[in-house]
Amino acid sequence: MSTAMPSGGKRKHADDGQKTAKRKKNVQYNPAWESMPELKGWLCKSRRDPGKAYCKICHKDLEYKTGGAYDLKRHAAAHKSLEISEATQPRLQFQPSQENAMSVTVQDSELRIGFFLAEHHLAFTVADHLTPLIQQLCPDSAVALKLKCARTKATAAVNVIARNMHADLVRMMRESMFSLVVDEATDIAVKEQVGFTVRLYDVNRATTSDYFYALRECASPNAEAIFQCFCEQLEVDAVPIENIFALATDGAPVMRGRRNSFMSRLLVAQPYLFSLHCSCHIAHLCASAAVKKLPGDIEEWLRYVAYHFEKSPKRCDALREIQVQLNLPQHVILKPSTTRWLSLEACIHRVLEQWPALLQFFQAGPSKSLARTKSILKDMKKPETKAYLLFLAAVLPVVNGYNKAFQRNKVEVHRLHDEQSRLVRRVVLSFLKPEAVLDMPIEDIELDQPHQNLDDEEVFIGAVTKDYLDSLPPEAELDKGAFIASCREVLIKLAQELIRRLPMNEIVLANLAMLHPESGRRKTAATVVALGRRFPNVVAIEDLDKLQQEWQMYQTTDVPTCDDDDDDVDVVSVHWQKVIWMKNADGTDMFPHLGKLVAALLIIPHSSAGIERTFSQMGEGKSKKRNELSNRVMNSTMTIQCNRGSTTCLNFKPTRAMRDSFKGAVLRAAGLQD
Repeated sequence: MSTAMPSGGKRKHADDGQKTAKRKKNVQYNPAWESMPELKGWLCKSRRDPGKAYCKICHKDLEYKTGGAYDLKRHAAAHKSLEISEATQPRLQFQPSQENAMSVTVQDSELRIGFFLAEHHLAFTVADHLTPLIQQLCPDSAVALKLKCARTKATAAVNVIARNMHADLVRMMRESMFSLVVDEATDIAVKEQVGFTVRLYDVNRATTSDYFYALRECASPNAEAIFQCFCEQLEVDAVPIENIFALATDGAPVMRGRRNSFMSRLLVAQPYLFSLHCSCHIAHLCASAAVKKLPGDIEEWLRYVAYHFEKSPKRCDALREIQVQLNLPQHVILKPSTTRWLSLEACIHRVLEQWPALLQFFQAGPSKSLARTKSILKDMKKPETKAYLLFLAAVLPVVNGYNKAFQRNKVEVHRLHDEQSRLVRRVVLSFLKPEAVLDMPIEDIELDQPHQNLDDEEVFIGAVTKDYLDSLPPEAELDKGAFIASCREVLIKLAQELIRRLPMNEIVLANLAMLHPESGRRKTAATVVALGRRFPNVVAIEDLDKLQQEWQMYQTTDVPTCDDDDDDVDVVSVHWQKVIWMKNADGTDMFPHLGKLVAALLIIPHSSAGIERTFSQMGEGKSKKRNELSNRVMNSTMTIQCNRGSTTCLNFKPTRAMRDSFKGAVLRAAGLQD
């Protein structure tokens, strides 16, 4: 028997008392949540997903689904964010027993001892005597009497601290794009090491910084082996290789070769990768190539002078006595280094400063019979030797000033293209007429046109050099014409190398001027759209029109200025943080696509100075007395040393996560736990 349908075609439930369940609506983010006592201080809206909140403590997005503030309060009660909410509600704090509080204090003290050893590159055997010494110095301290931190426990403390710091870094690498800087070096134990640092933009802290990521031993440092080491590290940390945005390396073929290199392999996995040869390394190579155009080998001569005093206290004492007699600073003679970009200029200035003392030493020194001493003295008596040193002392600051500017950790990539052009023009103007340089594109400047050359008396050799040449007596054996010609060849070679090596035609670098907080606004929307089109992995092609509209809106929007007098403030990062955080009237982001693109562009490394500083830390940590330091412990000490920022052993505060894993790490180190 069929049942008739009610009017309207809808079937009614058999029992009239049963009601249809209402469907809950998704809750929108409410800025008022940020002022709630339980949520204040750590909650903000997610920049990646407008439908989520963001926890500033654990650096991750939070889903509040349909529960809204209730779900967020549960996160505060169950995670590290509870520490902030408890600070505003002391009555809700958990009051530990006196015994538990003492245990926590002792653990924190032992962890801080490990941090102290890593920060100052001290041997772990120091801990064997450090703890008993503290107990003897503080016999009335209950905490000191409970300390038990010898070398095994101190090593475990360093590993625990570094593991937690590395976990925080990996979390950021998983959630956002990062740039990679790679280099290789040989440590004191003659083991080939490959270092990896990453560059990240933290919008919440308004900082763009380099972080030490990993140091891996590589038995055969070819391109395939280096790439496999890196991929293994990414796999261990579960970091997607697609998150790599840019790469910076030196010019070694194993790193930057077109067909068989680390870069070529990385481009297969990340086709939109932006790769850059370190600008500081390029400047150093150009200067070294130019100096070799001088007659003789100036670098080798400076090295001979330094070697003469390096391991002879007797010679150093004799030189010091002469310095006192001549009222000269008692400075040592510096030795040029092939791995220190700025060392040549410093060595030249030091030799010129000590020229009278050196000349007197080699004329009357106890070792004047040595062949090397005779050779040095013979060169010092030649007027052209000092003349060439004075010339280099005038020219090298031009290149080294550019080099120093791009060794900083702040965002400087927006200045890179203009500074490269300015550097080339400054060098070319040293020997060419202004009309052949100022109104010409860099690629159209002709360096080999004799009619465009400056006259000999107008070629830049430095005012001090000219005064020295004018002061020479007529009988001095120096051909000034030949000297000026040699100086001109050095300047021409420097300009040729700069034009050949610097990426002057890189459109991305030219367009990055839009990042400048003031002058960047004058860039057209086409500039920004070109950047968005170059990186479709950041801004989708279908969103380019929205990107253009957001840039035009940014050009007409007032952004609070940032004080650029403070050297510790990264003005560019702070400026764009303010832009990214701007809201529309309805609470939505004003610049979602522009903010995403800028956050990626800010992390393009302007040099590989960060990885060079990392290797300097490796040299201090793995010394002659610690040449058997394991790779794991070396990674831990370098993680603490390079990623601690402004934190020192005096203000370091261990976290609860560190304390929780410390006991197990100690037992494993002692072989009492698997």
